[in-house]
Amino acid sequence: MILTILVYLSYLVLLAFATICLASGLIYLAELVEEYSTFAKRVIKNSIFVVIAIHIMIAIFENLGLKEIAIGIIAHIVYFQLLRTFPHVQLYSFKFALSVVSDSNGSMLPQHKTISNLDPTHEFLGNKVDSSL
Repeated sequence: MILTILVYLSYLVLLAFATICLASGLIYLAELVEEYSTFAKRVIKNSIFVVIAIHIMIAIFENLGLKEIAIGIIAHIVYFQLLRTFPHVQLYSFKFALSVVSDSNGSMLPQHKTISNLDPTHEFLGNKVDSSL
């Protein structure tokens, strides 16, 4: 009983330290972006181009939905539009709102497609299900 409580407390401490480490890393990255904004803008722009190229290659070589790939490409084009005013982002601008919507759509649509196309477990494992139950 005591060991179980100790294990749960250690998980809470681990979670707290992991959160603090993640937050300090993000603050450090924000400081780097603030100090080297032109370099960061160039890295972000090149990353967007690489991700769009990967989307195009997935569309050509893989059998995935073109709707999801097109939404991903459109989302990254919207992100590219935000780079015009980088590092200043206006939170109430239409471009920022569109980027938030496209980010959520670009994340949720592939997950929805994956969940809706899952095979039943018995087909995946090769087990036969007794239909008389």
